Amino acid sequence: MKKFISFLAVLVILFHISMFIPFISKAQGAPAFSISEKEVVFLLDASKSMGGRADSAVTDAVRQILYSLPSGIRAGLVVYNTDIQGVAEIGSDSAQIDRILNEVEYTGYSNAGAGLTQALSLFRGGNGTEKHVIMVSDGEIDMKESGEAEASREEFRQAARRAAGDGIRIHVMAVDGIPDGDREIPEAAELSGGKTYREGTDGDLAGIAWDIVWEQLDFPRKAVGTMEGGSGNFHIEIPAGGAFRAKVLLAAESEMENVNAGYAAGNGQVTMGKRFAVVDLSNPGESVDITFGLKEPSKVKAWLVTEYRAALEAAVEYRTEVIREGEKGEAPVYGHYMDLEIKLSDGDGGNTGMWEAYEGQTVTYTVNGGEHTGKIENGVIRHTLETDGLDTVEISVRTDCFYESFGEVPPVVLEVELPPDPVVEDEVDYRPLWYILGGLAAALAVILFVWMRKGKESLVYVRQQGSGEGTEKYAVKSCQYTGKLNLYVVQTASGRDIAPQTIRLFGRKSGRITLEWILNNCGIRTGSVGAGDIAFYPGPEKALVVMDQSEQCTVMRGMEILKKGTGYPVYYNEKLTVTMEDGVTELEIHYRNLKPSEREPEKK
Repeated sequence: MKKFISFLAVLVILFHISMFIPFISKAQGAPAFSISEKEVVFLLDASKSMGGRADSAVTDAVRQILYSLPSGIRAGLVVYNTDIQGVAEIGSDSAQIDRILNEVEYTGYSNAGAGLTQALSLFRGGNGTEKHVIMVSDGEIDMKESGEAEASREEFRQAARRAAGDGIRIHVMAVDGIPDGDREIPEAAELSGGKTYREGTDGDLAGIAWDIVWEQLDFPRKAVGTMEGGSGNFHIEIPAGGAFRAKVLLAAESEMENVNAGYAAGNGQVTMGKRFAVVDLSNPGESVDITFGLKEPSKVKAWLVTEYRAALEAAVEYRTEVIREGEKGEAPVYGHYMDLEIKLSDGDGGNTGMWEAYEGQTVTYTVNGGEHTGKIENGVIRHTLETDGLDTVEISVRTDCFYESFGEVPPVVLEVELPPDPVVEDEVDYRPLWYILGGLAAALAVILFVWMRKGKESLVYVRQQGSGEGTEKYAVKSCQYTGKLNLYVVQTASGRDIAPQTIRLFGRKSGRITLEWILNNCGIRTGSVGAGDIAFYPGPEKALVVMDQSEQCTVMRGMEILKKGTGYPVYYNEKLTVTMEDGVTELEIHYRNLKPSEREPEKK
């Protein structure tokens, strides 16, 4: 009879489980190699009125911005006076642009109309590309003849209107400020949504260059140090995770000299200006050491920019739920859902959890064009959506909220593969059968309950150690306690120190005991903070089974957080860490075997 009842119970349980088996799939986007799309064109006025500045701050400010840019920001250059004097196309390397800057001769007039028109023609990116013109000028638009000057001004105004219409922002580095009568150039910045920075009013050109880098180009970076004096050195750790490029940017308040860097990297380059230095590393190692000197004692600041090849991954679990029961002879109406786990990896399988360092941080992402925000938990963002009527799901994520540059991560497109709905025969009413099975299940539950009580078994379901999600569970039968528990109170709400305690489990009667009971028997008073809802049972193979049924406590077995309501086996020499509901009180519980001398019966 017992065997028959057990067989029937297994059939009922298996049928119910089959209704909810999840279908799991995974998709991954192709790796990306640059930060969000940006293009920058430097527009340099090389007219005679700018003369005398070539060896001072003008060229140095342009180089300062140029060498600070991450790899994904493409740059170009236009140099003009009476005519166009030099052009470097968008995407030119820094060395080519630097060569043109070194060859600039300040002579002739200032044909800014032709210069801006040429600058706008260099842009290549589409509508999704962020575009900037950084114009370095003293504000003059002047030609030999007054008619030519007015024609250049008009061409400049039209080019500025075209830039505003195309979403191209113009930022002006105004050398020596701009005379009040020269309005075309600052008005172009205002019209396009850019900004005019005036030397003197807004600081010197080196400071203005950093303002443009941080305020306008706004790429991810991290401040890594500040020093004062006549010389110094920085030791900078490169974050783990496989960065393919790292830059250290140094900004000084006085002229720099003797900048050197020690590092382990695939390639490295040190670029130095009057008041800046950039250490550019490809495939960097764990750290870089930089030494520098200053001609006059001053302050030096350092920033770190790191770039990664990042790819988006999405794991999917499908669910089917009854949203309306069918009438007699009709099938129920089902709803279909996708539970997504979104994460960032390096695209090469080396670092599959690039968000783990940002636990708890909020990320903006889109699902089929709808924008959402989610918090990173255990290295992933979780999202649920209804899939009825969907063939594909496209997921994208923004990564510009971190100081590392994870690249312009391509979206992931998932094909929706819904599990089939349960089949219901049209002409058969199974409800009587369900009533019978329900009654049998209820009777079986009563029999099992009596059987359990009679056999002194505990219906505690235990997740096997090392198992992942969805693994089978087994029941803890009537077992005997063994071993002992060593308790260490790491922290209390009052700050009171409590000596370590030991409680022997060996020889105690089988059955449930709570952490509150253990603490009381050890004379430890922590207050009502959830200890009564953390239970222990004797398990097979000398295991101690722990189950967290509290609302706010956190119980960890090693580095694994225990799920609520599920038993976990703990074996000899393993440790539990318990954080109580007050968020302050913390315990460590070590499960140990007894020495032979400790196995003697306790004295009454």
